Amino acid sequence: MLIAICFYLIAFITVFGSCMVVFSRNPVHSVLWLIFVFLNVAVLFVILGAEFLGMILIIVYVGAVAVLFMFVVMMLNITDQITKKPTRKGLINNISVGSIVGAIIFLELLVVIGGWKYKAN
Repeated sequence: MLIAICFYLIAFITVFGSCMVVFSRNPVHSVLWLIFVFLNVAVLFVILGAEFLGMILIIVYVGAVAVLFMFVVMMLNITDQITKKPTRKGLINNISVGSIVGAIIFLELLVVIGGWKYKAN
């Protein structure tokens, strides 16, 4: 019973942390929240009995990927880009490309869900 309560509590904290990754305005804070989420997911793996996956997640993702994100964010100086007023000249191109990619993904989902079979020649 106590393990189940701990699992749901840590899962709730993980979901909160992942929302903070998305909604955080400062990119450095976003990366720190991402590291927090990775650590919580590693704890969830340990609770479930997959200690190897938890330790690999800490070593690979927190130790390498998240630190790399942190260095990239710190070197890019994003605050200059945030202060500039965004232009809308590329909006039509982005919407058209996004619509084409969305249609392709939707058609692929129809093939997978529909179970369509192609005839062999």
